[in-house]
Amino acid sequence: MEGAPVTAATGALGPVVAKLGALLGRQYKLGRRTRKDLRFIKSKLKSVHSILWAIWGKEILDAESKDLKKEALDLADDVHDAIDDFILTLEGSRRSKRLMVQTKIKASPFQDFRARVDEVSVRCRNKWKWDKNKRCV
Repeated sequence: MEGAPVTAATGALGPVVAKLGALLGRQYKLGRRTRKDLRFIKSKLKSVHSILWAIWGKEILDAESKDLKKEALDLADDVHDAIDDFILTLEGSRRSKRLMVQTKIKASPFQDFRARVDEVSVRCRNKWKWDKNKRCV
């Protein structure tokens, strides 16, 4: 499920985006709210991953940039842990050996991450603008 390496540039963001994609695949039967939260988190973290990858080449980052990068990487670690915990709560389907089912569908376990992911994504986009050649400036 990993798919992407952990790098100095982006930390665990690559593997987290890959895990989110895997959770949205056919192997898992999730509640509608959980799927919606996972799609939202994946799209936001994917853009943060791209931004961090683009700024990696910059030699000098100011203190605010370093703090924002650290916050994004800490968020990725928290989401990674939440995904692992969530996977442990899934149960095998009675109909298919390969299908994992979310049984307790009262609320999405990822709902708390939506606001945090959105805030970090917006701050990253505002901090590092893109020019018309799709380069981070």
